[in-house]
Amino acid sequence: MFFSIFDLSITEKTNTMKKLTQKEIVLETVEYYRTHKRALDVNDVCKYLTEEGDMCAFGRCVINPSALIEGYYVPAQVDIEQILKTEYQGHDVDFWWELQRFHDVECHWTANELGGQDVSEVGKVFIFETFNIII
Repeated sequence: MFFSIFDLSITEKTNTMKKLTQKEIVLETVEYYRTHKRALDVNDVCKYLTEEGDMCAFGRCVINPSALIEGYYVPAQVDIEQILKTEYQGHDVDFWWELQRFHDVECHWTANELGGQDVSEVGKVFIFETFNIII
């Protein structure tokens, strides 16, 4: 297999990228949805990636969300570590399941004036009980 100097520099940069903690991922997710729509179709069913480019909590952390098969639980499709962006690797399937559950439940969110949604009081309780994070 042939590698250019350019390929090697990308690999080196990727391998040295800081891995995010679960807390950092949860807080980043909350912040992301303050100015972005959650990835729901017209029937309020979660999508990894919508036609408008919105992504679910898990979809925005993978290298290529358009390659995921909608309607299938990701661990049944692939090894999660192989599809996650480097900075999101290192967390178990249960973490991703709970993060996605947080995203999917409507009562965890309340509309805001920024074009996205803020975490509701119910969502704050979910985050505390599930991830032991106070926001």
